[in-house]
Amino acid sequence: MSKAHSVFRCTECGAEQPKWAGRCDACGTWNTLVEEAVGRAGGRAGKSSAASARPPVRLSAVGSGALARWPTGLNEFDFVLGGGIVPGSVVLVGGEPGIGKSTLLLQCATRLEHVGVSTLYVSGEESPEQIRMRADRLADDAGAVHVLGETRLEAIMHHAAALNARVVFVDSIQTTYTDELEGAPGKRAPRSCSWATSPRAAASPGRARSSTSWTPCSISKAKPRSIIASSAP
Repeated sequence: MSKAHSVFRCTECGAEQPKWAGRCDACGTWNTLVEEAVGRAGGRAGKSSAASARPPVRLSAVGSGALARWPTGLNEFDFVLGGGIVPGSVVLVGGEPGIGKSTLLLQCATRLEHVGVSTLYVSGEESPEQIRMRADRLADDAGAVHVLGETRLEAIMHHAAALNARVVFVDSIQTTYTDELEGAPGKRAPRSCSWATSPRAAASPGRARSSTSWTPCSISKAKPRSIIASSAP
């Protein structure tokens, strides 16, 4: 059974060092090294990664058919996404606090429900009652949207699968953490694991993938799902 240990990670550049120092060796910034636990007894960190079940293929062998998208009906949002949400994709909506990210995501969820695309709106910053108050100010009826006040990734994955939600909105990704790694929500490692696990858990083969490492999980992969998350700088 592997033993948990710690590394010191720079909050500016992400470089790891085995021991604390006042200055990051990689980027030269001062007082940016924070301790993070890596590995946990009985966890996945000590296990070797299995080879992918899908071998590499030439790009010419990949089908070129147009992907079906889910338009939200919000013209500018759909324009930025190239015509709508691609099934199995991961989208990060960023911006300063208070500019309307949460309202935009709730509007998207509402429009998608109206056209028959099931959604789950997850908030780690507001209660369902607060979300309802914000929904009442929208021009569209958001009553069909499923809302969840949760920050633990494993619970979010469970409810998304139970509802068969095709699009999961996470507001915000900075509040999300996972049982796979120790550390407070918002730290670099838990956030990276959240991004890595969410699309893997929510999407079926053919899903969009991010550049982070994948964390294995056990959840139904019957249909591709999309993850739409908000984040402040």
